[in-house]
Amino acid sequence: MRISGPMPQGSPAGFGGSGFQSSVPSVRSVTIDQADYAAFEERLHAVQDAYSREDLDSLRHVATPEMVAYFAEDLARNAGQGFVNRITDVRLEKGDLAEAWGEGTTDYATVAMKFSLIDTMIDRNSGRVVSGGHPEEVTEIWTFRREGAGPWTLSAIQQTE
Repeated sequence: MRISGPMPQGSPAGFGGSGFQSSVPSVRSVTIDQADYAAFEERLHAVQDAYSREDLDSLRHVATPEMVAYFAEDLARNAGQGFVNRITDVRLEKGDLAEAWGEGTTDYATVAMKFSLIDTMIDRNSGRVVSGGHPEEVTEIWTFRREGAGPWTLSAIQQTE
């Protein structure tokens, strides 16, 4: 699965000088710990699994509405072409925190995720493999967000290539 979603702004810029007031919440530092890293890895697996099963309800539990809309468009495009995208054997090889910040009560974390998987495009009617079906390594930039003490949800994916 290769989807690009919108990236939230990491450093909102306000205007200086008299008469201007920023409506953007101030940016604050966020500390990421081992539990957060475990949550990011779990989200990688949950998103890939739900996408592979074409399960939008499950995607709604692990991704923002904007990302679910992108996934739904991609799944509909595949279905319209008579394909289903099956993703298996997802393994996180390495995750590097690029940045973490907070705006108001919302925390964000952007992680460069290098993972392996088998990404197979299958003809929906015949079951014939159309493309893929072999192990590959992917690096993507995933941005997660959480409201208050809530769970991390996927809010953006950016391709590195």
